[in-house]
Amino acid sequence: MRQGQCPKCSSSEVYCADRKGTQMGVTDPSYVSIVTDKKWLPDVAIVGMAYYLCRSCGYFEQYALELEKLAALDGCSNWRKV
Repeated sequence: MRQGQCPKCSSSEVYCADRKGTQMGVTDPSYVSIVTDKKWLPDVAIVGMAYYLCRSCGYFEQYALELEKLAALDGCSNWRKV
């Protein structure tokens, strides 16, 4: 999908929307928050997301943009390893 081809229907009608996280407390769905509890104030990493959508079949994928911020997943309180 990231290379412009849909993995479901092989169409090249793939569109992308992305946004990088810059603010704490953002509730916009184009951000993901990773919360690590530290004493009284939580430490929050805001991670921007990229969204890919196939216009032909409607298939949808999303990816984290700022992979370095995913290190905060170790010991976070709102995500768990599956």
